[in-house]
Amino acid sequence: MRKSPAQIYKGNTAEGSTSSLNLLPLHYNNQLTNNQTHTHIYTKMVKQITSSAEFDSAIAADKLVVVDFFAVWCGPCKLIAPMVDKFEQQYENAAFYKVDVDELSDVAQKNEISSMPTLLFFKSGKQVAKVVGANPAAIKQTIAANV
Repeated sequence: MRKSPAQIYKGNTAEGSTSSLNLLPLHYNNQLTNNQTHTHIYTKMVKQITSSAEFDSAIAADKLVVVDFFAVWCGPCKLIAPMVDKFEQQYENAAFYKVDVDELSDVAQKNEISSMPTLLFFKSGKQVAKVVGANPAAIKQTIAANV
């Protein structure tokens, strides 16, 4: 007898017993057992700026604007990105953006970016702080001090 994917992943046997290994995600058939709850987790990702004009418009905001200058090939940039996403959720009073230095080299050059990641902090179009490197504590402290 051929098993369905649900039977294979749930560990069901032809006799109907179930193994203790349950690899099937709960959302597979949207059915939950009595002691399980369904939780939807929404993760907002930092918006990537795609033009110089969009950058100028973004940093002109009256509130704190955090811009993460990164490169896709940069290991530390990949490590810090989830933390920046988390900070965006924690600090709703600030706006978060990211700029790929290879795609917008003119913006990176104009802002004197020489190392990645570099996070620049702006208010009303003026730079108020800068953090170079993947340093979550310094980034969080700088956000908190300028919100």
